[in-house]
Amino acid sequence: MHERKALRVSVLCVLTVLFGVGNNVTFFEMGQRMPHWPEFLLYFTTMCYTTMYIIGAIISYYVSRRNRQQPILSQSTAKVLAEQQPLLGNIQGSEELESSDFSQDKGLWHYILATEYQKTFAWLGFWLTVNGLFSQFSDPYVNGNLQSVLYQLTLPATGVLAFFMLKERFSLLNLVGSALVLGGCLMVALPPVDYESELIAVGTEHHNGADWVWIIVFALSVIPNGVCAVLQEHLFLRHKHVNPMLLLFWSNLYTLIGYLLSIPLTMLPYLGNHSGKELASSQKDAFLCLVGHSPLPTGCKEVHCVCVC
Repeated sequence: MHERKALRVSVLCVLTVLFGVGNNVTFFEMGQRMPHWPEFLLYFTTMCYTTMYIIGAIISYYVSRRNRQQPILSQSTAKVLAEQQPLLGNIQGSEELESSDFSQDKGLWHYILATEYQKTFAWLGFWLTVNGLFSQFSDPYVNGNLQSVLYQLTLPATGVLAFFMLKERFSLLNLVGSALVLGGCLMVALPPVDYESELIAVGTEHHNGADWVWIIVFALSVIPNGVCAVLQEHLFLRHKHVNPMLLLFWSNLYTLIGYLLSIPLTMLPYLGNHSGKELASSQKDAFLCLVGHSPLPTGCKEVHCVCVC
């Protein structure tokens, strides 16, 4: 049992790293190829994820209900246990004695609503929205090598937030590992960034020249990212049987609402400078750009439909 659990955790960790790297790469690529429509990339991809997670949540509900309907004990064994341990009450052979979100089946919609966790889900959605806005709007202006370094600031940000919010500290091994990761990224990323800075200094035009204001904005995006990590840790510590699919669905749904409400931000200077009349047509152009419709809208580069978070 323990070996299977360890193997499962190991496989999931490897998959998390692989998908995380893929997500970061596609995030950078799509931001570079669709620099004029960051808000579209945010709500469109979040809409895809929300749909995927609600399907996963429904499937997990029916799978769990089916498992609970399978007999755990034979009727004779249950009767013997009930006689020997009266405190267990009326033990039915078809019941599974565990405390979880599925222990009292009140129906699919009651399970989906998960009212006891909505406050935390809403806060997660809020901080995910802030993280997405900061990172996506700054993405076209920050060099990819530098992004790989700034991403690692999530480690110290999460550590500081965990210390104040959860009263937990990183071990010495955690700190050494974080320092090695950050140091490795610096060694890889700084030479290209330094070379690029020299090109900008001598007036050479360069495609990925980074604006320091946007670098700061991108760096600040790690703070809400760390808050999300701590909030999830706090939720799982208090409620060990929270269904991960429900958490993903609701947090992404609240994030989707936040992104849709943020579309008017593109009317501001440096964030799009669109007029009210241009908002609808801008979203149409973004979709045509994403699917590679010919002729491509103005400001669109050839892209392939890649969903990023």
